[in-house]
Amino acid sequence: MKRISFIMPSFNRAGYIAESIESVLAQMQADDELLVVDDGSTDDTESAVAPYLDRLRYVRQDNAGKAAALNRAMEMTSGTYVWICDDDDLLLPGAVDALVGAITQSGADMVFGQYTRFRMKGGQRIDLGTGYWPDFSSGSVNRHFLEDMSSHHNGSLVRRATYDRLGPFDTGMLRSQDYEMFVRIALSSSIVYVDRDVFLQRKHDGDRGPKAIKHKAGKTDAMWVNFDRKIFARLRDLVPQAFFTSMFAGPDDALRRRAGLLQRACILARHGWWDAALDDCERASAIATDTPLHPLEIATCRRMSAGKHGFAEMLAKDTTAALRALGRKNPLGAAIVGQIHRGLFWRLRSEAPGDKVAALKVLARPSALVSLLRRRLPRHDRAQSQPADQSLRETIPDFAIAQDALREWRAAIGRA
Repeated sequence: MKRISFIMPSFNRAGYIAESIESVLAQMQADDELLVVDDGSTDDTESAVAPYLDRLRYVRQDNAGKAAALNRAMEMTSGTYVWICDDDDLLLPGAVDALVGAITQSGADMVFGQYTRFRMKGGQRIDLGTGYWPDFSSGSVNRHFLEDMSSHHNGSLVRRATYDRLGPFDTGMLRSQDYEMFVRIALSSSIVYVDRDVFLQRKHDGDRGPKAIKHKAGKTDAMWVNFDRKIFARLRDLVPQAFFTSMFAGPDDALRRRAGLLQRACILARHGWWDAALDDCERASAIATDTPLHPLEIATCRRMSAGKHGFAEMLAKDTTAALRALGRKNPLGAAIVGQIHRGLFWRLRSEAPGDKVAALKVLARPSALVSLLRRRLPRHDRAQSQPADQSLRETIPDFAIAQDALREWRAAIGRA
């Protein structure tokens, strides 16, 4: 058995793949392997790979998408650990040693590091900095993964046994294949963050995706939104609420249940499922109504509008009406809505100029927005500035609770 199986699925990256291959080969040991799966490229990818055939394996298949390429590669490799590498990004020196050291020391199922973006211009590498990146110093990594895409395959080392346990990549996911698998990992596995850059993410204007949904770089975000919805529809339908309750520890079971409902609402809202999210908020508003929102619950509510794909769905007419109804239900409902609005206000102030869709909706319906943001927050809400106590704290979720859901998840992939 090999130590690490480096897997590089590729489609029409003849101009970039050689540099990506070299960044991997430079860190490989004798007991590692690199497999390139060419997913039906129509450019000179095969010629670009040819000079390296003495140090890697190359296989070509008809274009079927990245997930199909990854499933084939998993069958053809044998490493204890798996590192999936993009065909246009670059591993940074020392990345392999850092992640191998972390996974060996921690015993985690998955370890991952950060990245920075770059673009080539006039033969020079222009540093674009890191994009969206959460603060992993608070909350479980699993929670962060469920709220947003917090890693990339190119910066992650995963035990093969973890992939074997969770099943194949979903070939129905023509985009967001990595996130779909990471969500399954977050529901079932220990994850450790390594606080260092491990790869460079190349930004360029080439086409994305397999032939079936090939699209320009500027359309990538819309594709991600579409496929992310499929992931979280499955999560909503299959994963029991008890899993989200288990993300919190403390002596008050009612408070844990309430916090768990708000946490699931936050996850769904950040992926555009505001109707389901507000159903959970309404259920939460009926629990421990005499207990003010805990600081962790306040933070959860404020994060609901902070998904990286924007908050346009929150401004839909039905959503704003449901928010107003929840705010009138009782003081706790008003407190929940008030904190959601505070999060929206922060997002509008700091990020709205870059969110064209949401900004247009704000301009088109200013009265609705003003009615949301100018609401006087009740005393029940404003009293939540006291330091956090131990009545509630975030913790690693109970993975056993999600096992039946993951078996059904895997079965659904097999039936697709």
